Amino acid sequence: MTLANVVWDAPALRGLDDRARGDLALVANRRTLEGGAELFRAGDAADHVFVVEEGTVLVKDGTGRLLRRVMQGEGLGEEALVFTFGARLASAVADGRAVVVGLPAALLRRVWLRAGSGGHAAKITRALTRQAMRDTLTVTVPSLRSEEVELLLDASRLLEVSRGDVILRGDERRPSLYIVAGGLVQFETEGDGPKGYASAQDVFTTGARAVAARPTWLIRLEDAALAPKALVDVAERGARDRADGGARVEDLGRLVEGRSLLLLDGDACVRCGHCASACADAHVDGLSRILRAGPIVSLAVMPQAILASSCEHCRTPACLPACPTGAIQRSEDGRVDLRPELCTGCGSCAKACPWDNLALAPRPGGKGAEPGTSADVAIKCDLCAGTGHGPACVSACPTGALIRIDGPTSLTAAPMERDERPVLKAAAVTALVALALVFLGGAVRAARVPLGVAAALGLAVLMAYGALKRRAGVRRVLRLPAATGQGTARDRYLAHVAIGVATFAAALGHAQGSSRSTTLARATLFALFAATASGAFGALVYRALPPRLSRLAGREWLPETGAAEAKRLGERTFAELSGRTELVKTLFARVLDPYRRSPFVLLRLLTTNATLAREVETLEGRIEGLLEGRGKDKREGLDRLVRAVAEEACFRAARVALFALTAWPAAHVVAAVVVALLCIAHGVTEGLAR
Repeated sequence: MTLANVVWDAPALRGLDDRARGDLALVANRRTLEGGAELFRAGDAADHVFVVEEGTVLVKDGTGRLLRRVMQGEGLGEEALVFTFGARLASAVADGRAVVVGLPAALLRRVWLRAGSGGHAAKITRALTRQAMRDTLTVTVPSLRSEEVELLLDASRLLEVSRGDVILRGDERRPSLYIVAGGLVQFETEGDGPKGYASAQDVFTTGARAVAARPTWLIRLEDAALAPKALVDVAERGARDRADGGARVEDLGRLVEGRSLLLLDGDACVRCGHCASACADAHVDGLSRILRAGPIVSLAVMPQAILASSCEHCRTPACLPACPTGAIQRSEDGRVDLRPELCTGCGSCAKACPWDNLALAPRPGGKGAEPGTSADVAIKCDLCAGTGHGPACVSACPTGALIRIDGPTSLTAAPMERDERPVLKAAAVTALVALALVFLGGAVRAARVPLGVAAALGLAVLMAYGALKRRAGVRRVLRLPAATGQGTARDRYLAHVAIGVATFAAALGHAQGSSRSTTLARATLFALFAATASGAFGALVYRALPPRLSRLAGREWLPETGAAEAKRLGERTFAELSGRTELVKTLFARVLDPYRRSPFVLLRLLTTNATLAREVETLEGRIEGLLEGRGKDKREGLDRLVRAVAEEACFRAARVALFALTAWPAAHVVAAVVVALLCIAHGVTEGLAR
């Protein structure tokens, strides 16, 4: 993109050399705004700096009060250079028609340093840092007088805290005061989960353990005694609100960060992998951007939600400032996009993502032509942008178990409900059709041949569907979204079941209408019965096992990693046992080891509504019943050992359930192939007999 000189003359860009200008021009984006149109609003992610190329832009606070008028050649949004993961403190709207050029703040910082303009960058950063702190204090406590704000600025400093870093240990002797300029802070008791949170414009003091739940910026007042009363009042009010309760969710930072979480309903997901294969088919490189493994969390929208690994298009993406070339950018609708032509394959984005939702893959065509470009390129979920339909993974799910949802919405939305009426209607219609076909074959001899032809056609449709949907090229056609009129994957699944039952009924009617029965005909009918029975078994386990599987496991895992996970859990059990007292070892030998080895425990876990938490409680109760309060000083590590044993037993049951979910299709396919071969042989012999 060619940028006018008026852009390069803006204070934040003045002094850059030709190479730096060329790099910025590659990733710059130009926007034309009509009068009153928003450039950004307060609370939006601050990751771009803007220069007005034509017209005027007005900067206003949350009440609509004018803060600044930005003219041609001037910049705005420079707080993005201060708060790497910050949010806009004000809104910007066009005053009449305006043309604005946006530049990624992370890349601008890099080209400054690389071009030898570090001193210029430092001057601007110092001025902007003080202004950003001033704006934060003013927004947090509007009643502060200007002289109080200036005194606070002189006594404070700005801190950037990475996700997971400890801000307060809880035992600090010198009281300090913190204002959250951006991000999320989690207060917790070690080993006892979260106790409360503080977000942008919240204030807190020392006295509790505090950890950054996401990348966070804090204004730290070293001596809390210097804080004016208005600021202390805000801190005390926040402490009372946290003590009153509210949501307590593990890893809340990830949930509020994501704009597009990939959630799989553990009560409905059949672990078929269609979502991952559909994702692979939707991309020219044939690689999936989904990893179905992840934690199982309880959310308002989904009580048993598997939080799968796929780009969540974060509000403050860690990958974006980590990219040295500006290949990762945010679209106007919030989607985090990756431009492969700008990616050098350095892997910085993959290392920066806290949830491993980016990966490196072989670059199509091999090593890039540009110097410094590797044979790899970063890949991530793009929400199937430009395809004309939503994410392929969602439309490919045969049970409707998968959704893409905004993180904060998942905490408050009504529980997701699947309409079971189509299932019941399909079952009723299928049963009536099957009974009619069987009755027709027994009552009307002339219907024998038409029923046989109908059974053959039904079998051909089922075989064609089963074969074609496993070919990547055809799968893209078969999985068109509902808006195209082709129906959803769930509709096709129900149709597959209905046609299968009707095909067996037609074959049974055909056999009843026959005056003679050959060994080949009986074998064909038996094989068709086996195929139908295996399909019915699959439909049954699809309904019954997913809820049990998700409640037995604390984390979703892939079938191919099951053996490694079982080994890890077994080693963990014996690691927890090592070095314990004789009492703990005796309890393991008498209670815990028999429990973990018992086949009856395995059967109970599979056939009841057992959960991991209940199993832990049961074992603890059994041990307490044996001890009757004795030996409390000799129980060190017993609680962790009990949980390790319960997790190992539940995981063993979960592996059996997963095997039942994933193994039956193979038997079903084998039976269907045998049916097809026998049906062809039966047709040939009948034709020759005539």
